Amino acid sequence: MTLQSITNAFKEFGVDNPVAATPDLRSLMTELQGLRTTLKEGVAQSAAVTIANIQTTDTILGVYQFPILRATQAAVSIVNRTAKTYISAASAIKVTSAATTGSMLLVFWFDASAGTSMLG
Repeated sequence: MTLQSITNAFKEFGVDNPVAATPDLRSLMTELQGLRTTLKEGVAQSAAVTIANIQTTDTILGVYQFPILRATQAAVSIVNRTAKTYISAASAIKVTSAATTGSMLLVFWFDASAGTSMLG
């Protein structure tokens, strides 16, 4: 589905004139277009993880560490690193709570520039 077809659907179903301060389908669809995910290799504690296009004005929604299972391990735990992660600069985040070396990081963030005016 293209942005244009979504915009046309708003007009067809009468959701193009939202009541002020009331959540509506148009606002929801606009916001959803700003959701982003990426999977990156872990790094040393407080080292920068490069994430293309993330900006300091964006919002981190979740960061989850997935340790890579080794042959000698019976199990691994997924660790929520969201509270100790921040956007340190354009295209970079840092996890301050622990090293994530030997793991994969699943990062969810809201791209503020994409979720504001794409449905014009």
